[in-house]
Amino acid sequence: MLILLTFGLATVKLGRYLLPPLLPEVIETLSISSVEAGIALSTITLLYGLFQYPGGRYADRLTRKTVLVAAFAFILIGYFVLSQSFHYYVLLLGAAVIGIGMGLYGPTDRAAISDLFTRRRGLAFGINVTGSEIGGGLAAGLSVIALMYFGWRAAFLVAFVIAAVLVTLIHRWGRGPYRIERVPLGLRDTLRRLAAGEYLPIVLVYVLFSFIGNGVIGFLPTLLQVDQGFSSTQASLVYASVFVVGLLSKPVAGQLSDRIRRLTVAIGSFVMGIAGLAILIAATSIPIAVLGTVGYAIGHRSFPPVMQAYLMDRFPDETMAGDLGAIRTVYIAIGSLGPTYVGIVATKLSYTAAFTGFIVCFAIGIGLLAFQWIRHRPA
Repeated sequence: MLILLTFGLATVKLGRYLLPPLLPEVIETLSISSVEAGIALSTITLLYGLFQYPGGRYADRLTRKTVLVAAFAFILIGYFVLSQSFHYYVLLLGAAVIGIGMGLYGPTDRAAISDLFTRRRGLAFGINVTGSEIGGGLAAGLSVIALMYFGWRAAFLVAFVIAAVLVTLIHRWGRGPYRIERVPLGLRDTLRRLAAGEYLPIVLVYVLFSFIGNGVIGFLPTLLQVDQGFSSTQASLVYASVFVVGLLSKPVAGQLSDRIRRLTVAIGSFVMGIAGLAILIAATSIPIAVLGTVGYAIGHRSFPPVMQAYLMDRFPDETMAGDLGAIRTVYIAIGSLGPTYVGIVATKLSYTAAFTGFIVCFAIGIGLLAFQWIRHRPA
């Protein structure tokens, strides 16, 4: 089941990761600006964030299988709409529908993993979230083939077929029955409980993590092509390296956090992220760009399994999906502004200037993690 959920996550994330390497072509064919492109990317992430809490709440009250299949229904619709996008507003619609499906899937997937693993939870999350890397690597390769032979819309038709296969497998092999009934959200009580649990510093760090990740992933290929003069194929290969590195670093970081303090691992990941991003910004050749991207990816992609295990260790079993969904709603929704920020700064200054701002975000995150580390230091 862990493997099925991992490939399900890869399929859900595929559409989100397809847009960035296709973005220069999308901008040209739809005659839109960098700001409009950034808004489309932010739309996916904003809806992804807003539907985290409902997804988690439904998963707690209904069944995990019910919500997982419902999430894939939205993903299928979104991929089909994007494959038919000949106008900017159709593109936005497809992005929005995909965001809803991703939001429903996220906390439900994590809760299902927590049901299966109580010991070695960090490693289990580390394996599961490699689904993002699998989806990203597939997106990078699929985008190259689509742009060379078929056009960018064809990539989303392929994504539609892959999603149809995965939802069929989840339907057949997923645990539990289907259950549909009215579920009260109870958001106020959940937020009150989380506020009392002293989660605020972690939420703020997650906001920074999401803001950085959405901005970098959304415009990394464009940075490499526009500001640094690389070809679209070279930019796609560098973009793919983020996911290749994450595929390896996430399980390692998760397993490491089972052995030493999770906050210690999280601080180290942000330090590595700063170093890698600085090298990437200064890159003048493909090897240097790859080196910087690898450093950034080790740092940024190692963070999720560590901190998700940290949070799940502290949430009550009966509300863990809803609690995680509430926190994810906050940080993903705010972090969704990352691509819009890059689009605005790039229009006024450059993509390089926008990426430099992410170094400041990493530094603030290190300070917040260090504060939490000191506050919860073992006696």
